[in-house]
Amino acid sequence: MDSRYYKPELSEVHVGFECEANVEGKWIPLMLQGFDCVEEYVKRDVYRVKYLDRDDIESLGFEYEKAYGKTTGIEGSYFKSTHKMNNRSCIWLDLDLDGSCDVTIHNNEDWEDRHTWFQGTIKNKSELKRVLKMIGYE
Repeated sequence: MDSRYYKPELSEVHVGFECEANVEGKWIPLMLQGFDCVEEYVKRDVYRVKYLDRDDIESLGFEYEKAYGKTTGIEGSYFKSTHKMNNRSCIWLDLDLDGSCDVTIHNNEDWEDRHTWFQGTIKNKSELKRVLKMIGYE
């Protein structure tokens, strides 16, 4: 399988889940609208999901800002939101590009004023959308 994709676990799948389905040997983009046959299709490896990447993040209203850590061996990218969250300052999303899918969502303030809304692993765009909704960014 292409290293940009993985096979989803059944526990990840939900209505609105974005993935690709193998239809007669071709991968077709799909947003799940219901659960008919989903369990069977997951077991049969009919679905694949793209790991979270820059295009996904930008499609959700973030602008690429800069890369960091190239000399440390841990690469990542900063993204700045294009609109404010709950009338607060813009939020920032840091993504480690070392294959871990570790994401931190914060306000990018100095240490004493810094607020982190999320820090953890986000594997795909659907999961990022759910986290952003939970923290009030829509």
